Amino acid sequence: MKIKLLSPLLLIILSASLTAAKEPCAFESMTPREKIGQMLLVTMNADIAYRYKNVIESGLAGGVLIQWGSYSITDTKKLTDKLQSWAARSRCGLPLFIAADYEGGGAVFGPVTLGLAGLPTNMALGAANRPADTAMLFYLAGAQLSKAGINVSFAPVADVNTASKNPAIGTRSFGSYPDRVAEMSAAAVNGLRAAGIIAVAKHFPGQGAAETDSHKTRPTVKLSLNELQTTHFPPFELLAESSAPAVMSAHVLYPALDTKEPATFSKKILTGLLRKKMKFNGLVFSDSLDMKGATGDRTIADAAVAAANAGADVLLVGYQSRTAIPEKIISRYGRSLEKNRVEESARRIYDEKMRLAQRDAFVETPADMTFNAISAAVAKNSATIVRSRDLPLSPAQHTSACVISFAPSRYASDIISMGRIFYSAGIKTVHFDATERPGQKETERALDCERNADFTVIGSFQWSDKTSARQVKAIKRLLAEKKKTVLLSLMSPYDTARYPEAENAVAIYGLNEFSASAAAEVIIGRIKAAGLLPVRLPDRPFPANADGGRASTR
Repeated sequence: MKIKLLSPLLLIILSASLTAAKEPCAFESMTPREKIGQMLLVTMNADIAYRYKNVIESGLAGGVLIQWGSYSITDTKKLTDKLQSWAARSRCGLPLFIAADYEGGGAVFGPVTLGLAGLPTNMALGAANRPADTAMLFYLAGAQLSKAGINVSFAPVADVNTASKNPAIGTRSFGSYPDRVAEMSAAAVNGLRAAGIIAVAKHFPGQGAAETDSHKTRPTVKLSLNELQTTHFPPFELLAESSAPAVMSAHVLYPALDTKEPATFSKKILTGLLRKKMKFNGLVFSDSLDMKGATGDRTIADAAVAAANAGADVLLVGYQSRTAIPEKIISRYGRSLEKNRVEESARRIYDEKMRLAQRDAFVETPADMTFNAISAAVAKNSATIVRSRDLPLSPAQHTSACVISFAPSRYASDIISMGRIFYSAGIKTVHFDATERPGQKETERALDCERNADFTVIGSFQWSDKTSARQVKAIKRLLAEKKKTVLLSLMSPYDTARYPEAENAVAIYGLNEFSASAAAEVIIGRIKAAGLLPVRLPDRPFPANADGGRASTR
């Protein structure tokens, strides 16, 4: 299935989502302050939007990243309409970029609070390896964004996750295969673009090999130029070739590319590599400039100026960006910002906003039914048997099951889907929802559940590279009972390497009702596990039959 872009209406000046009280000013009439203001994108929680009213009406911000709403898409649309009405009151009247971190999976939970449906993780999509499903899911995600009045999605994550200890990417990545990550990233971008959404692929030139978190420190990736070119560049090269609308930079130092500055502040990387060598013509967004990987010995204002001079167009200035920070950045224009950089970036932003205004008004689709059907198909196609001694387990020989989940409480209703499948096969099932960090009493209850069942499903839960030591201890005690067990990796598949004694292991790359059901069907043999392990685990090589694992020559 191929997603075709919607044809623009030539006579439409402003779309329904960007309606303003007056026609925007011409680019040539904009003042230097207004041009710099268009480059600034502030971050806000939905319940404190009023604090940004003066910033937006004064033209000090050209965009906002919204998070943590009321869990209602209707309320989110009211908020975005209000924000756009404030922008319309500015002298120039340009509409806002309104962004959300809608990249999929449980690692970034904020979009759910805006009323947006939960996407499968990118790693689940990588394991399923069905680009058409990925494109359609992101198209339907774009439909929801459009309905909510959001026109920018900080997605997809185009990082090739090669470091099992990567603390920030993990299941946010499509996997470790460069070509597969490239293909799936392009599918996601095409889906969002077809829905009229600006897709911002991240984090250029690739953060998948980092072993520290740029939110907390500045990572260094000490790979050779050849390693970067063959493994981490391919997704961004393909996106540049296909005229993707935007990419986001990484707050990571790459000595092979620039020995002094991380990508966000490197002219060699953003201008020399991305613009000139890869010939990327879209917008360049900085990652949030209040992250430790960006600030270091810089203030947020200094970081914004350095990123702009290096080649960034849109400066995500973060949570601390109320009136003071944008004003400070703008006031530094005369002596700090390169005039040609401001002109280039403001022009790109202005032109993209005019293109947004000329797109078709979005047509409602039966998104929920289709979204759920594709999510269920992805779950069935991504479930992966990592290790197997006894799988599948015959319901005729295993009539009772214990399902133990060490996941956050918000997933309790999802794991129950396993019981529904088991019960339908005549397997009496007991669920025990433990916490991520179980104590002694929880462990004892889990052991009692295991001892009274023919087989036990142990749901391990790990965010990226870390898990609770208490969870590991509890799972190892369960495995030491030598009962028939299936280790079910609920989020990051890297956690399966912690339990080599688990003879049966299944990975689902993110817990939701569809993935839980698919796991149960795999365990009892109703469906065949179709997923291809999308990453290299520390205790095993790539599967010999997996496609897409060759280094790109692009």
